[in-house]
Amino acid sequence: MSRTFQSFSIFNFRLVFTAAIFSATGMWFQVFAQDWLVLTELTNHDMAQVGYITAVQFTPQLLFAPWAGVVADRVNRRRMLQCCQITGGVLAATMGTLIVTGMIHLWHVYLLAFLLGTLGSFEGPARMSFVSEVVPRKNLPNAVGLNSVAFHSARMIGPATAGIIIDATGTGWVFIVASFLYLIPPTAFAFMRREELLPRQRIQKEKGQIKEAIAYVKQRPEIQMVLLVAAVVAGLGLNLQMTSAFMATDVYNKAASEYGIFGTFIAIGGVSGALLAARRTTPRLRTVIMAAGLFGVAETILALAPSFTTFVLIAIPVGLFSLTFITSANVYVQLAAEEHIRGRVLALYGMIFLGVSPLCSPLIGWIAEHVGARWSILVGSLSCILIAVVVASWAYRYRLSQGIKPELFEILKRPRLRRR
Repeated sequence: MSRTFQSFSIFNFRLVFTAAIFSATGMWFQVFAQDWLVLTELTNHDMAQVGYITAVQFTPQLLFAPWAGVVADRVNRRRMLQCCQITGGVLAATMGTLIVTGMIHLWHVYLLAFLLGTLGSFEGPARMSFVSEVVPRKNLPNAVGLNSVAFHSARMIGPATAGIIIDATGTGWVFIVASFLYLIPPTAFAFMRREELLPRQRIQKEKGQIKEAIAYVKQRPEIQMVLLVAAVVAGLGLNLQMTSAFMATDVYNKAASEYGIFGTFIAIGGVSGALLAARRTTPRLRTVIMAAGLFGVAETILALAPSFTTFVLIAIPVGLFSLTFITSANVYVQLAAEEHIRGRVLALYGMIFLGVSPLCSPLIGWIAEHVGARWSILVGSLSCILIAVVVASWAYRYRLSQGIKPELFEILKRPRLRRR
């Protein structure tokens, strides 16, 4: 089997991949429909409200992610994922029913967004760390890359299909269809061969387990570098679902179905980046930093696109570099963290990667509302370029401080930095 698809030789991973496609499709349905509902039905193109709701949805990452990581290290992750997917289906069905019956109000969206975010804060660490129970360590970069293929394959069809459904039947039915999609992953997990799952030692309930994870990260400068880059890229750069809605409605005057096409082209680039990531055997810090910088450059060009056609085409390299960054950072942190603490470290990573959105989304929405939709992208793209330069300099100076021969960027090739 090709190195790109080697994890497909494992039965349980094929089920994980299938579950990821349907789960991600349901998620993209919801994200697309929620932004469109707020922007065009519940407000008069109030871009700031979209930013506020996005903030509310990701606030639970800041509130609950550390405890979610402890839970992921303690419990059966497969069963935890099943419960999360079923609950996600219930939330989607509730939202759809409120819209279809004409009972929806803006506060409903705020409430359900918060509940969905809370669910995601617990699902994320369990999902990311569960991969290490399904495939051996040597296959982990490949498996994470292929999972990203599933995620972005769903993005190719999710927003575009949701846009068509909205134009044909209304926003509510998008949520109802999503609720059925969420039922497929728990079924797939039920058919797993449990005897083939790799053994892991669950931690016992003790005090100070979150502090232990924080102390662990403090001793690992390479993980700190990834977390810093992730905070800036995720907080200011990876708001494309929101900022592209601003561009589609405010700059290009497009309908829902046309706006959905942007997500498809982003996903084409994302799948390409994921397939390249699946071929890598060892993640490098250099790849994480370079991908962040190149993503910033591509996103700057995106913000300046003169037409919607150009905007959509530039989405391909934007998707490629964003996915390269996301996958490389994810794998790097997973391999850098030891198994007994992996769930908690990934929870801290998820808290930073997703939790900064509540702080930045209102700012992005405000910029779009008062300065212009293009600047809502440019602020993020220029920040990504800047942080890539800053962290590359940090890595280089750290190498000098260790008395290592200062060959330019050689330090960035290693998945782990030498400690004092």
